[in-house]
Amino acid sequence: MSYQYSLAHLTALDLAPPELTYTAARAGYDFVSIRPIYMGLPNEPNYDLANKKEMFRDTRKALQETGLGLLDIELAKISDGTDPKKI
Repeated sequence: MSYQYSLAHLTALDLAPPELTYTAARAGYDFVSIRPIYMGLPNEPNYDLANKKEMFRDTRKALQETGLGLLDIELAKISDGTDPKKI
């Protein structure tokens, strides 16, 4: 049985999704998990792929070039007043 590994974005949150993907590939990971939902928290980097089209394209390109899979999308904050349709 072989194991597969994913690099979680919180491990290296200072890396934008494309750079995280290339880094994960160089380190031998099979998957990457990204955090593209911007929550507006203090010191949080903004990797909002829904509104940063170039970063979205670069992330997709990095996934294609490296052959890594996208395991999951991290983080959705649900609280009073949150409209789930906006997430």
